[in-house]
Amino acid sequence: MRLEQLEYFIEAINCNSINKAAKNLYISQPTLSLSIAKMEEEIGAKLLYRTKRGVVPTIIGNMVYNDALKIISTTNALLEDWKKTVLFNQEIDGDVLLYAIPSASVFISNFVMQELKELLPNTGIFIHEGHLHESLQNLIDSDLNIGLGSYKIPLKKDFMRSIPDGWIVEELFQDQLSVLISPKNPISKKDVITKEDCAKLPLAYYWSLKDKQPPSYLNLFDTSSVVRSNTKNSIMELVAENVAVAVFPKKITQHDFFQKNNLITSILFDDSLNMPNIMHYVAYKNDLTPAEKKVVDIIHYCADTYYD
Repeated sequence: MRLEQLEYFIEAINCNSINKAAKNLYISQPTLSLSIAKMEEEIGAKLLYRTKRGVVPTIIGNMVYNDALKIISTTNALLEDWKKTVLFNQEIDGDVLLYAIPSASVFISNFVMQELKELLPNTGIFIHEGHLHESLQNLIDSDLNIGLGSYKIPLKKDFMRSIPDGWIVEELFQDQLSVLISPKNPISKKDVITKEDCAKLPLAYYWSLKDKQPPSYLNLFDTSSVVRSNTKNSIMELVAENVAVAVFPKKITQHDFFQKNNLITSILFDDSLNMPNIMHYVAYKNDLTPAEKKVVDIIHYCADTYYD
């Protein structure tokens, strides 16, 4: 039995739904059902009852669920210790400059910089917040060697073809686009946001002079009162004040100050809108300094620890 099977089983019980769990895990419903069926076959007992209200663990299933939680927790703690031991192998000096799209700056400031202080106390990190569109090309055109960006998963082939020689792009984790909205807005109480909901909401979105076209989802919203800004914080403030809503990836922004303090909440789009999933990535030149190489290692460590 694999750890992945235990994680799938835990998610199914937490969601009380095979369908919803599969969506959260970015796998198909048949794949999840097959994984649980194999667990039942290996253990020799039924683990779930399927009812009209969702899936419910059997007595044995509940025992497996509780033990699985302990196994995953222990494994993750050990893995974190091992990774830190590998990372913390020598003292490295030097400053590192990072290019990051607005949503990725939360990931860097909340996690990467904290780990950097502990693991590489003599290394400084400086963030250049770039604009969202054509993030890879903007990084390549800059004088920076490392950057964090994202691409729409349906466009992966086109994105991979755009990577020039001398650059390496590595995936970090998948994400879903969501609507950031003030808790003051009645729509914030909904589980998902529909096309009809979007049409009632003014949108604030990130924009710079280099951006040639607005985001593809702009026409879903109330276009009579669109707000454009070149800083993420100003957009978040507009959302918190219930002046507008914004669209950002859900996972990577969930630790933002405004969300942690319940000034903003996040709602996923309804499936009928077919919003594409997002892949976050780290891109870097293949001739990094020792300090830069360590920062890339820490970025991967933080992505695996806090988001995967």
